[in-house]
Amino acid sequence: PVPAAPETAPVPADPGATAEVPAPAPAEADPRKPARRRRIVAVAGCLLLAAAVAGGVGYTGVVVDGADRDAGAPVWASAKAAADEEEAEATGLAATLVPYRPDGWTRGPDLGEFGSDTVLSGAQATALRKESLRGLPRSERRRLEKEIDRRPVAGMAMRSYVRTPAFDEGEKGSVTTGIVLAQMESRAAVRDTSTVQNDFFASLDIFREGPRIKGHTNARCFLPPADSD
Repeated sequence: PVPAAPETAPVPADPGATAEVPAPAPAEADPRKPARRRRIVAVAGCLLLAAAVAGGVGYTGVVVDGADRDAGAPVWASAKAAADEEEAEATGLAATLVPYRPDGWTRGPDLGEFGSDTVLSGAQATALRKESLRGLPRSERRRLEKEIDRRPVAGMAMRSYVRTPAFDEGEKGSVTTGIVLAQMESRAAVRDTSTVQNDFFASLDIFREGPRIKGHTNARCFLPPADSD
């Protein structure tokens, strides 16, 4: 057998020698900051599921538990077309949404993983709202989760639509729109939720101020950043 090499003791450092310390590298800009900003924009836009609509125009409504849920005539229908439509039976939250119609407004794109027409229970809606906060900073996420728990949603109905152009009438392009209707326990909860949401969007200092709605002084509209894709 070959004898093992003898172990060598560590050589003491020369007390007169000085260690050469490398100069610190210049600080680089944190590449996560732009990504974090984009993430906040994306997450904030879907707090109430509006971002679940795959493109197009989004609309979010709230009804109070026990209130009259008659949807009435669709605003985009002519009087004759509205009269020809059979009225949906007012049972359940989904009955308040405008039904799909053969005159152009048909089934739209999927709303996330839920398809184009779905109803969620209060527990499902609450879990989904909290899931949408996942990308926010911890402090903001916890604050908003507490607000969600304080004002629970009793249920939620979602439906998306697409309107194809009538080429024989000179129309071009198509329009997609999604409606997310949340049911809450009281009008006070609706007002408080709206106030918290508006304050949160305004505090981000990211969104642009949108148009005002005549007759609704407390309503706020927010537009995405001008440089967003």
